[in-house]
Amino acid sequence: MLSSAVSKRFGEYPNMVSDKLDAFQRNRRVQEEGDKEIMEGNFEQHFKQSIMDTRAAVIVADYIKEHLDKSDPVPYFEVYIVWKCKTLQNWKYLFSSTLHDGMYYEVTYNGDKDEWYLDAYKKFENRCIKF
Repeated sequence: MLSSAVSKRFGEYPNMVSDKLDAFQRNRRVQEEGDKEIMEGNFEQHFKQSIMDTRAAVIVADYIKEHLDKSDPVPYFEVYIVWKCKTLQNWKYLFSSTLHDGMYYEVTYNGDKDEWYLDAYKKFENRCIKF
C-alpha cells in the first residue's frame, strides 16, 4: 500500500503508518458519502431544521425585548440554544441569552396544531444538597 520510499523512511513502522493511512482514507470516504447524502437528499431536512431554530430564537428575542425596562436603551444581547430535541413532528428548545438576568426559556413547537409555545423561567437559586 505504501511506496518503498515511505517504508524505508519509517523503517520498522510501516504497518503502523499504513494502518493510519487506511483509517484516514476510510474516514474521508465516510465524510464524502455524508456530504453527498446532504447534497442529494438531506439538504431539505437540514434547511428545515435551520428555519425552525431561527424561528424559535426570534420568539425568544422578541419576548426579551418586550420585557426589558422601557426607560433604558435596549442593550445588545444574543440568544443561544442550550438544548433542543425533535420528536416526530414536535420540536422543543431550551434557550438562554447573554443578558445577566438569570432567565431561561423553553420553546415548544406542536406540529399537529402548527403552534409555538413559550415558557419563561427565572433561576432563583442553585444549591448543592448533600446527604
